[in-house]
Amino acid sequence: CINYEGVYDEATDTYPLIENCSPPTSILLTFSTYGTYTLISEGGSDGTTIEEVDTWEWLDDSQTKISIGEDPEYENEDYTSPLIIETLTDDSLIMSISYDSEPAYTVTYILSSQ
Repeated sequence: CINYEGVYDEATDTYPLIENCSPPTSILLTFSTYGTYTLISEGGSDGTTIEEVDTWEWLDDSQTKISIGEDPEYENEDYTSPLIIETLTDDSLIMSISYDSEPAYTVTYILSSQ
């Protein structure tokens, strides 16, 4: 429901919202064994939407670090680490990624079945 083509407000660090938009009620993330993933949102104003499809690969033998995409957007100066799988069960996935910017920050993604 964020209008990224709208005017960015530096004071609040936000973009305007789209009127009468309802956010997705669920997100589905699938990883294939042959190295692709798909991120799908469902239940919002846009219905079912494929948000992203790209490649992934393991970066370590313990299978906790993954690299996503061959897209140049993942190869910028702020990108300092791969996605780290913190917890993976049959119905839950918690991943994090750190960025080296001013200030440095970490984003954690928590997905679980309902």
